[in-house]
Amino acid sequence: MEWTRIKTEKDLPAPGLRVISTDGESTGEAYIVTVGGVSTWHRAYNLPWEVWARKPVIAWTDMPDGKECENGTD
Repeated sequence: MEWTRIKTEKDLPAPGLRVISTDGESTGEAYIVTVGGVSTWHRAYNLPWEVWARKPVIAWTDMPDGKECENGTD
């Protein structure tokens, strides 16, 4: 997995794309919601990231596509 460190808006994933994100302490599936030009991180069921984690997201990586495990190994 290659992580994308978030330094500017250009480093964010596309809105709605589910990714693995981290704040350096907590890690989980999340996605970006953009409303009125403002982008925020959300978890499942549109729960804002800040409700679930204590810090803002600092990096993200693509969700695995399953091909890595097709032969039964990691």
